Amino acid sequence: MLYWFILGLVFLGIELMNYSLICIWFSIGAFITMFCTRFNFIYQIYIFVVISGLSMFFIRQSAMKYITKNKCEELDRITNVETTINEVKTIGNERCYYLKVDGKHWRGISKEIFEVGDEVIVEKIMGNKLVLKSKNK
Repeated sequence: MLYWFILGLVFLGIELMNYSLICIWFSIGAFITMFCTRFNFIYQIYIFVVISGLSMFFIRQSAMKYITKNKCEELDRITNVETTINEVKTIGNERCYYLKVDGKHWRGISKEIFEVGDEVIVEKIMGNKLVLKSKNK
């Protein structure tokens, strides 16, 4: 019983570190299998695999909808936000701007040229980059 509890905590800890809905299913399986220790160890393994698979199959789809919905709402919040350029790098022919928006670090692109400390507005999100425009325009 103790080893299933420890295994469940390990999987839960890994999930909390990366929050990608990969290890939580194994954590659920381990915690439920913890109550099946009266069975042979081989049957416990089967129970662990089946419970983990079933929880992944039935819960993952609704959990992903919830996470995707929240992520879209988060991205909508950062458009039309004023921020300041923290760092400017030239990569090839393109100038890349690094900034912090809503507590997260982002990479920005723009047709305009900015310097460190310039205030800009996030116009839209393109992939994993923010499209920036001048605050003064």
